Amino acid sequence: MLVPLEFLWLPALCVAIFGAWVLVRVMKTGRVLALSLASLKVVIPLLYFAFFYRSGWTLLDDLSYFEKAHLLLLKGNNPFLILFTQDGRERLFAIAGGRHILYYWWNLLAVYLFHPFYSSPVFLNVGTTFISAALLFRIARLSGVSESYAKWLGIFFLVQWDVVAWSSFVNLKDILVLMMVLGAVYMGLKLQEKRNFLYALGLTTILLAFYWIRVYAVVLILVSFAAWIALAVKGPKKVIWLAIATVGGILAFPAGGYQLFQEHAKGDWIYGPIRMALTPQPWSIEPEYSFLLIPSLLHWCFFLPCLAAGASLWRKNLVFRLAAIFALVSFIFYGQTPELHGPRQRVMVAWVFAWLEFHVLWLLSSPIMERRSPAVRLSTEGRRSLVANRV
Repeated sequence: MLVPLEFLWLPALCVAIFGAWVLVRVMKTGRVLALSLASLKVVIPLLYFAFFYRSGWTLLDDLSYFEKAHLLLLKGNNPFLILFTQDGRERLFAIAGGRHILYYWWNLLAVYLFHPFYSSPVFLNVGTTFISAALLFRIARLSGVSESYAKWLGIFFLVQWDVVAWSSFVNLKDILVLMMVLGAVYMGLKLQEKRNFLYALGLTTILLAFYWIRVYAVVLILVSFAAWIALAVKGPKKVIWLAIATVGGILAFPAGGYQLFQEHAKGDWIYGPIRMALTPQPWSIEPEYSFLLIPSLLHWCFFLPCLAAGASLWRKNLVFRLAAIFALVSFIFYGQTPELHGPRQRVMVAWVFAWLEFHVLWLLSSPIMERRSPAVRLSTEGRRSLVANRV
């Protein structure tokens, strides 16, 4: 069912203002660029839900999230109070059928702030992409690249085909998980750099939040950090950081998780990860996922150039190594579990592919830019990030 325009302008306006503020405040973009980009981001779902909304692009999970959140709203539940009462929490656990309550609460927040339409949580998800872009910008800056490179990387992330497709049309938790992954990576890098209590608190809070939405992501993140520390950190402090990451991963591993993994681990150690890296295949996209046709074609076109760009970044950029390790660990995990061989699972590493794809475009455009202005170049050579200086 199409959504009347009068119910779409409020979430679109709020998200556009918020997105422009993040771009100007965090990424230091110009106001005209920020407003233009934020407007483009919200116009896509606005036009879709007002004129082109297709029920075929809705899945079982997304409708369940919205309908159950709407039911909570009709019963008078307030998203800001429901978490602080015993009855409220019990209602959330009941509708979620388990501990994964966060995205149901997210939908309740969306329909409470805006209107009880399927489009409301989608607009809220669009808002998270601006936070994700800002986090990727800061992660890139930690890696030692120039501010210009990091800024355009963040901008490219916002319009990257996978990010646009998953955030603009369907009400699924994967875009929120993507933001949380970037938040955990950023907090972990800052903690390794400065040993600040606030970063430890931030990282712990995000990792605990995964328990309510996708618990195994904590293990993937901590395993990735452990592998990265083993490769990047020098000296005795390596043992301390490895111990912290290892103990954290063991504690975070869900009860019965090993047995569950053994039951489903029927994939191939080579074919499985490769399949996940190339998911979805353009020729095998199901009708309900047809919004991924163009993104899948672009992903396949960029895949081989991305491998070459990744090899270059791996040699020069310590922080990118963490991103690459996280992608590899995720693909190995998903590759061993055929039940998780779906396009949704790759959204969690969309930021890694966005970085690779942007680097390909940056390298291709560098000769043109250098002819116009010799000062415009990637600043990884001759510079080392704060993180690199400490490792």
